[in-house]
Amino acid sequence: MKNILRTALILGAALLPAAHAQLLPGEDPVALGPLGGSATSVLTTPGVPTSIYAFKYTQGLFHSTDGGLSFDPLGVGLSGFADDLTQDPAAFNVLYMVDGVQVMRSVDAGFTFSPLGLSAPETLKSMDIQDPSGVMLASDAFNIHRSTDGGATWTTVHAVVPFGGTVLDDVQFA
Repeated sequence: MKNILRTALILGAALLPAAHAQLLPGEDPVALGPLGGSATSVLTTPGVPTSIYAFKYTQGLFHSTDGGLSFDPLGVGLSGFADDLTQDPAAFNVLYMVDGVQVMRSVDAGFTFSPLGLSAPETLKSMDIQDPSGVMLASDAFNIHRSTDGGATWTTVHAVVPFGGTVLDDVQFA
């Protein structure tokens, strides 16, 4: 969640001059994001503040190389209902997203995605990757799944009683 908040703040700061300019009297409004609306996941590439990825629910994944002034569609292989985009900390061209009950991986900076070995019992909500060794976590509403081999195999490492009052929203490495 901290990464998403930090990314949102960075994105907001990057768009501030453009947002101010679009509100001048007599000017036509300018869309500041992919197809307008809200993004369910936003990610910036570390060290490259002009590289911004945004996933708009049902519309897909978009990428900006100009700090958010324009976005191009990406993400062949995603359903349009994916969520929680993250990057491999050792290889910024490797992206991961949760898409329904699967974890998807892109090795070409988001152009194409393919499923990894997890097929969760519930719709996945969140994921995180720890380090270059390929240790990952993914969660649905009631389970946390862990992979130690880059997503090829997964083990459920924590489960809560479904509808017992506890629901998982997010998973992150400390």
